Amino acid sequence: MKCYQISFHAMGGPCELRFFHHSEKSVRKVFDACRNEVLRFEKKYSRYLEDSVLSKINQHSNATKVDSETTAILNYAQTAYQISDGLFDISSGVLRTIWDFKSKLIPEQKVVNNCLKRIGWNKINWNDGEISVPKDMELDFGGIVKEYAADAVKNIALNSGITNGLINLGGDIVAIGSELTEETKLSSSISLKESNGSAFADSDYSANQGWPIGIRHPDNSDKACCRINLLHGAVATSGDYEKFFIQNGRRYCHIFNPKTGYPVSNAASVTVIAPLCIVAGTLSTLGMLLPVKDAIAFLKQSEVTFILTYREEDKLKIVRD
Repeated sequence: MKCYQISFHAMGGPCELRFFHHSEKSVRKVFDACRNEVLRFEKKYSRYLEDSVLSKINQHSNATKVDSETTAILNYAQTAYQISDGLFDISSGVLRTIWDFKSKLIPEQKVVNNCLKRIGWNKINWNDGEISVPKDMELDFGGIVKEYAADAVKNIALNSGITNGLINLGGDIVAIGSELTEETKLSSSISLKESNGSAFADSDYSANQGWPIGIRHPDNSDKACCRINLLHGAVATSGDYEKFFIQNGRRYCHIFNPKTGYPVSNAASVTVIAPLCIVAGTLSTLGMLLPVKDAIAFLKQSEVTFILTYREEDKLKIVRD
């Protein structure tokens, strides 16, 4: 059995699929089905496409009826909002309109305050299958859909007979794993396209140990701050390094606190390992939104494996649990 891999670009970043299979012809069909699923999610929920489901919801017309898939996503978003006391809020994406990372200008407080009036899932009229968004508000699935898609791709791969593989959608990673016998152990890796990512499989699959996953160093994109082995489950990372600027000694990143309207300034990165990618993604985001001590306590209480990094006196500290 060999490991085949392909890469493509979707949902704003590099994507990679690695599957073990006996036949290149057969595995290509699985790759096509999985890639089409990712592209389907992108087309359906992109805020950049006028005809997407998300854009139609955000048009502020009459109540919009949504299908079962969108209902599941919205119900999950509502649950995340409730259990996080409003910190995980898919209506907070409007903050990107007042924070310009190119000009590196900090908006005036009155501008922030006005924008905060446009935030709050509790202001959304959601009735399990029908939704209406108040004027001047909008929803953004950026913190949910890519992770949801990764879990969906895993289901397609499993239903197609894949028993060992790796799905990497822009650093949101899902492993399909079982222990390999000597007969099925990887002998070579066949790349159908090249690939990269922020969290990444930095070498080939190891029998009984899984995929070695490198966690990006927050201050050095060419370096991993630590590594884990992932046999099954999912890994998601949130960090303050993708888009940011520093002014007067403070780092302003692209992750916003929906209650203050300001970028978070807590952990440098939070990586979570969980059974589902959507859960790992939500918990890693919440880990960034909370003060470091509170984030560590919260993640321990959530009973997941995590890696949290933070800066202290110009040194990177790492907490693993």
